Amino acid sequence: MQAPDVTKLQAFVIYLQGLRMHKGHALSWTLVAVAVRLANALGLGTEMHTSAFQVEIRRRLWYCICLMDTQATLDRGSVPLVPAKALGMPPLIINDADISPSGVNLQPMQQPALDMLFSSMVFDAMCCHKRLCASESPEDGWRTWRQKVELVAAFEQSMKERYCMVDDASASPIEVFTKYGAQSICVNMHLLLRRPPYRQEHNAVPPWDDFDCMQVATEVLERDLRVCGDPTSPWAWKQWIPWYCLAIVLAELLRAPAGPMADRSYAAARATFSRYAPTTREADARTVWKPIAKLLHRVNHMRSDISPGVLSTVGPSVVISGSTGIDSTSTSSINANSNELHKLSSDSYGLLDPTSDIDWNMWFVDAEAGTDTLPSDEQHAFSNILDLNPEHGVSFLDWDLLL
Repeated sequence: MQAPDVTKLQAFVIYLQGLRMHKGHALSWTLVAVAVRLANALGLGTEMHTSAFQVEIRRRLWYCICLMDTQATLDRGSVPLVPAKALGMPPLIINDADISPSGVNLQPMQQPALDMLFSSMVFDAMCCHKRLCASESPEDGWRTWRQKVELVAAFEQSMKERYCMVDDASASPIEVFTKYGAQSICVNMHLLLRRPPYRQEHNAVPPWDDFDCMQVATEVLERDLRVCGDPTSPWAWKQWIPWYCLAIVLAELLRAPAGPMADRSYAAARATFSRYAPTTREADARTVWKPIAKLLHRVNHMRSDISPGVLSTVGPSVVISGSTGIDSTSTSSINANSNELHKLSSDSYGLLDPTSDIDWNMWFVDAEAGTDTLPSDEQHAFSNILDLNPEHGVSFLDWDLLL
């Protein structure tokens, strides 16, 4: 930190990627800010070097840091540190064999630049997301909404043309993996436009926008829950846990908890929570998952209150009150009445254990003291704010209130 150079910063960035994958997001989210400061100290993003090799290496490093900044915003629900205007020129889409200290080969290649294929795709997505996050003043109102919708539409079209026009049977594994990633990112970009994972100073979504967030987010969960084929198995470690889409589905279910689409969304949400929610009490893992557990718990409660005949697969909600903890009878009732729902989730998404249920005690009870861990003010918020005011009929307000 006291004497930074490009090579040391490269090593630090590789370390941060490993840290994010293996030890959660809290520490890597904090240290990404250090990487951004070091990059600023080295002048990355404003390349004035005469060596084409050095320019390319610095651009690759800077874009990797900017990508980690975007990942951190989605991991922790914060705004990006690096704005779109600070990105500068992107790296070249060339193979590693065409770049060396002796120079950079810019001649047309017989084969596509597969070494940078996936990176170029996620760099394009990162640039689009940072442009969506550009700050606006309340006076702008909805005047910029059309431009943002057009930005996402143009991004989606570009991704389809550049990365999705491949035949799975004849394409290389990295091309297939990039195609699947591009398809998922396009869908998520529409959701990020309408449900950003951080609170905004003013509402940017006009009331006439008819994009169906619940259906689209449900489709993302369903796609993720399907078993991936062999072509993408080398990148199984690069797993993206879709907590963001899960939160959108649950928030939308609080508005429309019944009906065929709600049943489909709820099954996907339960299956996703069962697959990805941590089984430990580690603070870092629970930072995101405890609020989602509360939200899922609230959806259970609302669905069980609608019609026992229609929603027979949903058990009664666990009651949280005072300092008495979770009522064991209610917990047993949930376990007994949700087998059919779990069977639906298991049949649809290939879950390993269809009879397993969510251990609500792990999320809401102190294991040693045996008491409810929610303070009184949070209990009040849990029982009232998470109703999300269904009478006003404006879903973006619900999402902002949830955040």
